[in-house]
Amino acid sequence: LEFGDTHREVIKKLKESPIVESGAADVMLARIGLNGTYRTKQTIGGLNCYLFFDWTEAGTLREVSLRSKPLDASSYGGSLKANWKQLIELLSQLHGKPVQDGFYPDSEDLQDGLILCSHLWNNTAGHSVLLGTGQEGDKYSVVVRITSERIKPVILNE
Repeated sequence: LEFGDTHREVIKKLKESPIVESGAADVMLARIGLNGTYRTKQTIGGLNCYLFFDWTEAGTLREVSLRSKPLDASSYGGSLKANWKQLIELLSQLHGKPVQDGFYPDSEDLQDGLILCSHLWNNTAGHSVLLGTGQEGDKYSVVVRITSERIKPVILNE
């Protein structure tokens, strides 16, 4: 996928991709949309990850998020942490050393509906990749946000 792809181009590329698969019939995509419909064929840290999309007003791709299946708090230090660690390895292979890297946050540090990012990669094309954990109600997930925006790392005053 490339930023600026149309909705139709994204669907075509997803259908042809050897690394993702759809959980819905083509006829259902018009009703349910793309978000959460496609997932990774292989697990990452033992978990499948699902694709979510954000579009410009003109209807072109602006952002893609990869989210692990939401799990309860009992999986936060196990399956979800393994997913987070493997994603760090994968994203570092693809984008080099992160410009910001942090620790795996405690689940108590998260808030419902928010993502707490621990890692940031900026690529040469001016795009950013963020990795973090999020909370949805009483469920938790690992999230990779790939955005056309250039995100600056957080610099703390000492």
